[in-house]
Amino acid sequence: MKDFVDQHRDTFGVEPICKVLQISPSGYRRYAAQKRDPSLRRAPWKTKESLELATLQWVHCFNHQRLLGSIGHIPPAEAEANYYLQLAQ
Repeated sequence: MKDFVDQHRDTFGVEPICKVLQISPSGYRRYAAQKRDPSLRRAPWKTKESLELATLQWVHCFNHQRLLGSIGHIPPAEAEANYYLQLAQ
């Protein structure tokens, strides 16, 4: 199923496809991220620094890579930048 999402996400978007297939968009994104970079697989953190790094990676993904349908399928950071650009004009 996840390969199907890969093939059609540019046409339809991840959320609508996941809704029809009844899979979690966050699960798909986790799968896609691990496919791009296998080092992202979750494991117990051995040090405080590794936990901090994992947290920073998650925050970056949450703000800059995940797309929200409610704001036009763009990342939250981009929506925020657009908002402040609109205020400046």
